[in-house]
Amino acid sequence: MAARGEYVLADAEFDAELERIRLLERLYDPTTARRLDALRVEPGWRCLEVGAGAGSVAHLLADRVGPNGYVVAVDMNTRFLQDLDRPNIEVRRSDVRTDPLDGGYDLVHTRFVLMHLSDPLDVVAKLLRSLRPGGVFLFEEGDFTGTGPVDGSSPHAHGARETIDAVVQVSISDGLFDPFLGRKLAAGIDGAMGDFASEIFRGGSASATWHRRSFDSIRDAIVASGTVSDEVYDELGLMLDDASAAFIGVARVGVSGRAA
Repeated sequence: MAARGEYVLADAEFDAELERIRLLERLYDPTTARRLDALRVEPGWRCLEVGAGAGSVAHLLADRVGPNGYVVAVDMNTRFLQDLDRPNIEVRRSDVRTDPLDGGYDLVHTRFVLMHLSDPLDVVAKLLRSLRPGGVFLFEEGDFTGTGPVDGSSPHAHGARETIDAVVQVSISDGLFDPFLGRKLAAGIDGAMGDFASEIFRGGSASATWHRRSFDSIRDAIVASGTVSDEVYDELGLMLDDASAAFIGVARVGVSGRAA
């Protein structure tokens, strides 16, 4: 199990984790692109992308800032960024919690990063200090509010609901991640605005596959806690594989605003 404040999937097997991240990008990049467009990212901007993953958002930003702009893509582990070869993108291996940050950025962005940290608000304050006056921020974080079966019509709904409840409980008690950070950031950053993006999907869909792989990656930690059995945890996977079952996904909360 990851230590408190460490990314819970930091040691995940390379190919499996890259496939999961690529699926996340395919599903969620359109929402991120829409949010970036609402912030009116301009040519020539200097942007900081923290927790760059496999680099898709860095590409979105590089397209928008153009050849006279610059994107710094930061991650604690740059194993999925080795092929990111564009003249206006710089890849840095860095731990944003402890390493110094340069300043003067026009935009800073994170997605599904802060929720894995034990001190997310301290990191947020540090990121905000890296912005120039009037620079903009976009923090996209998960929120488990409402996540789970739409109703009880699936034979696996009860076990799936029990498993989701266990994931929330153990994630908080063991410090795996904060399942409600999205709404906390929206309420906790002065002048910020927040919006929710989620979906209701069927089992067996691309969204169901991403959710199943994400939940499977923390299965051992949840079962080891004694909160649910292996058999009950299986019910969540069975529901996410069932094309007749409807599921509400993890919300992606976009928290945005402008630095003073």
